[in-house]
Amino acid sequence: MEQIGSIFLPHMFQLQGSDAIAERIRYTGAELMFVLNAQRCFFPSESPTRQKFMTTTRASQIFLRFLLAGFIASVCVSRTLAQSGVIRVSAYGAMPNDGMDDVRGIAAAIAALQAGDTLLFDNGGIYELHCKTDPAGASQGPPLFKLENKPNITITCVQGVRLEIPTFDRSLAGGRMRNIFEIYNCDNFSVLGASPTDPLVITTRGTTRPVPSKMGHAFLQGVVTQTATSGVGTVRMQVNDPDLFLPPNCFPTVWAWVSDDEQAGQRAMYEGKVRAVAPPSGGVQTVEFTFSTGGRYQQWRLGEEVVAILNKTDCYAFTVYHGNGRTVFRDIVAEHLPGKFIQAGNLENVAVERVHARPAINTRRLSVARDGINVEAASVLIQDCEVIYPGDDAIVSNATALCHVVPNSQSNNSFDVRSASPLNQWPSRPKPGAWIVIVPRNNPSFNAWEYAQISSATLVAIPRKPYSAIYRYTWQAATPNFKAALAAANNPNQTTQYLVFNAQSSILGCAILNCNVVGPRGVGIQLRGGFNNVQTCRIHGASIAGVHAGGGLIDRYPWYGTGTPMLGLTIDGCSIDHCGNVDETMPITGAIEIAWADGEVPPWQTGCPYGYDPVYPASMQLQDNILITNNFIGYSSRAGLFAANVGGPGGGIQVLNNTFMKNGLSNLNCYPSTNSHISIHNSANGLVSNNTFSDDRVPLKDDTGNIVFIP
Repeated sequence: MEQIGSIFLPHMFQLQGSDAIAERIRYTGAELMFVLNAQRCFFPSESPTRQKFMTTTRASQIFLRFLLAGFIASVCVSRTLAQSGVIRVSAYGAMPNDGMDDVRGIAAAIAALQAGDTLLFDNGGIYELHCKTDPAGASQGPPLFKLENKPNITITCVQGVRLEIPTFDRSLAGGRMRNIFEIYNCDNFSVLGASPTDPLVITTRGTTRPVPSKMGHAFLQGVVTQTATSGVGTVRMQVNDPDLFLPPNCFPTVWAWVSDDEQAGQRAMYEGKVRAVAPPSGGVQTVEFTFSTGGRYQQWRLGEEVVAILNKTDCYAFTVYHGNGRTVFRDIVAEHLPGKFIQAGNLENVAVERVHARPAINTRRLSVARDGINVEAASVLIQDCEVIYPGDDAIVSNATALCHVVPNSQSNNSFDVRSASPLNQWPSRPKPGAWIVIVPRNNPSFNAWEYAQISSATLVAIPRKPYSAIYRYTWQAATPNFKAALAAANNPNQTTQYLVFNAQSSILGCAILNCNVVGPRGVGIQLRGGFNNVQTCRIHGASIAGVHAGGGLIDRYPWYGTGTPMLGLTIDGCSIDHCGNVDETMPITGAIEIAWADGEVPPWQTGCPYGYDPVYPASMQLQDNILITNNFIGYSSRAGLFAANVGGPGGGIQVLNNTFMKNGLSNLNCYPSTNSHISIHNSANGLVSNNTFSDDRVPLKDDTGNIVFIP
């Protein structure tokens, strides 16, 4: 490895010879030069289309995108207000601190925006966003604010601006709040706070007075006071925060889990209801959970802290889809949101900087009810961010997802696919110029992929069930065997042989730098694109895994048919501790997992206690260029590091100069990622050297014997 500044360059991308490409970027006062040699990229080139795919997606662009495009977006996107028209929300009647609903005025200001304009919250204070909660079973209503088809828009503010959702209706069992901002097809879009010390804050105020009220926060928090007995699906909890008290005749649905930041594990329940046993007394209130499925609540112990999300939480604060150029989120804070914070997809270059999802006060355990930062783009930079106690995954760099070819839909140069439903009927996938990828299940390594470049995509239908969209793709350039592979995938009798992915580049580049993650119910950092760099991050108490890199074809969490094998991954200088699940029904429960699953086996076939065991490909060279260096990895329920199917000319996997402490705490020995510090499965080559193992746990499990181990 060569180190330039604080960024590591894999050998395969170092400068050699006159064919190298150089990029000079000035960032935070330091000049960095990054160079790469396209001839050193180890990818096949037997056809002009494959060469084009390599050139446009990999050698000459993707690595520069991977490490630099985020920096370019970060540095170059800032515009002074004098460079464009300024639309001030006060001119449209939105005034803070007056106790009035400001939605209509802000919406009118957004409607007045023209290409290149800046929306300015021009007075400090609290802007109230009165947001309706739709009842269970009803379609989600329109967002508070919607912006479409306008490029070069910036939303920003002066000092002291807070966008406040006064309350959330907790009485509507299964109810869902509406989205706040939806941004579609807006190239070069930015949301910027006033400064690092004066961010734009978006929050939920909490319970209305008098307490308790049906209107309040979208979560509960307390300690277990009565555990469940066998066959009785109820648990009682004492709530000590008056802002969270429930009124009588309020029976919201819940997801609930144990939240103990000093012990790995979550023991989550997903189907249930909660009610107040009695009115508050002496500053506390007892509530009772009733669960209809699962039995993990029976493992809850007296005195453990439990957090519960109320009603349906798949709503969004910022939704940004389908944009070219740069998309930037900077200096924004979210507090106690009843949904996801940032959901961005089908974009080109995204930078997320100094964005924080955190509780408003330290005694609370929920910042956002679902994901913190979830981004899908050709290049991603997430830097100096924190996500504290989210109700799902903390940081996700998303990637392509599995879709299904509609039977008998193929013509000479078009076919129909069924993929994820577009958000609120917006056709967010795919964009012309993207690549549709077909992966043979029996050989999913990169050399065997077939792909074509999309020339057009038309939304054909959105059927009611199974709630997915049908797109008609036409393509131009294609690899020689693409049509044959597509025909096999299009044949109902051969759908298991070839797997088709949505037309979005599967080889994403992502850099996640200096971020802090604490206590997510899900994964700390999800990496689903091909090239990733995670540096100087802290991940503490992630319930499923600290870092989950790769993905797979299993239609279950955390895979859900998304992601691509890792073709370049660096995790350097991070602290990853107390991650993983003590619950035996979860197979992914270590500090770091680097794998791409292509199947699953139910527990009644394996005899293992887990819900479903992932099955990994037979190839020993599916993933390559994996570098794990200078990290602290400790107190994980399963392996500190699990990797599968790694090997190749890039060195396979190298694990160097790390400290491992007290991993494999579950003492289970059924699944490959258990009961050791490092577990490397079905891999061709690698090196584990100069690491510190602070206890007598097995340092390395290598089931193929191909990893060089130097204590």
